[in-house]
Amino acid sequence: MSETEIHTERLVLRRVSAADPVALNAAIQEPRIFRNVGTIPAFQPLEDTIRQQRQRAARSAQGKGGGFCAYLSGELIGLAGGGENDQTGIVDFGYWIVPAYWGQGYATEAARSVLGWFIRAQGRRQFTASHFKDNPASGRVLEKLGFRLAGESRHMCAGRGEEVDGLDFIWPANDLVLAQYLEADRG
Repeated sequence: MSETEIHTERLVLRRVSAADPVALNAAIQEPRIFRNVGTIPAFQPLEDTIRQQRQRAARSAQGKGGGFCAYLSGELIGLAGGGENDQTGIVDFGYWIVPAYWGQGYATEAARSVLGWFIRAQGRRQFTASHFKDNPASGRVLEKLGFRLAGESRHMCAGRGEEVDGLDFIWPANDLVLAQYLEADRG
């Protein structure tokens, strides 16, 4: 696996680069995305997406996170990644997939591979993640990845412009989950 690209059975995951913000910005204009990803405001301008991706790249260069665009047959269909929480040092992990590709396992495939990248490339052993209660499919993906429910809280959702009830998860659920990811790297 290279530092900049991961190949899965169906996807090519590439580290976010200067070439991606236009396609990313087009994808996140979809209300079903910005309503479910807390940090994306409704109808975000391209300039803001460019600025965010520059910040993401800088944090990644410092080993404090990373993001990968998910491509299917050359088309951007999602993003998976995370950034280190400055207070805890733990990466807050997240992902999104364009709605036309929901329900086909792409979120799990992309997120599992990027989670594995964090474990191998950055030596990460702990993650947090959350999802809004009205998006239970995201919770099912987290559970498939080995996250476990840690509690409930309210999270600001920029796309909705309000706080929303959420479920908070931690990873790994147990040592066996971590061992499975480490074993996959050896195989």
